[in-house]
Amino acid sequence: MGASGYEYLEKIVQIPFRIPQPGEEDIRAFISKQMGDPEYPSPEVEVKPDDGTQVGEPNEDADGEPPSGPLPPLPNDSQPYAQADTQAEAQVAFTYDELKGFQDVAPFLHPNPRHLKRLVNVYRLVRSLAAAKNERAILGKPVATIRWLVVCAQ
Repeated sequence: MGASGYEYLEKIVQIPFRIPQPGEEDIRAFISKQMGDPEYPSPEVEVKPDDGTQVGEPNEDADGEPPSGPLPPLPNDSQPYAQADTQAEAQVAFTYDELKGFQDVAPFLHPNPRHLKRLVNVYRLVRSLAAAKNERAILGKPVATIRWLVVCAQ
């Protein structure tokens, strides 16, 4: 006779396919897109009025530590927290150093887009809360904060 209805549907519905695992570069590109593709900062140049020579301002001192003093506020951080996701993402512009922090740990991340997006969003939340409380330990060393979050997420 013929196949039963169950056997017929089993042949139609169960189609095996394999989704390729993303590589390290794919993970880095995905994270960069999630963070808004921050660009490498161009060196800030100032002109001395007396001799016309140009001097760049370093972002860190000789020890690799961020400069001391008050941190600049994040853009639009006076907005209420209960705003739409697109407005929240626009408020928190990521820096190239933060992107570099995520890309440095890319080999250790789960290659799951949902996991990666959640990790970026958790960092966005931690950074926003730290800015609201002026937590220098978190805001002053974003790479250390990113590494801590990756360890916690694993």
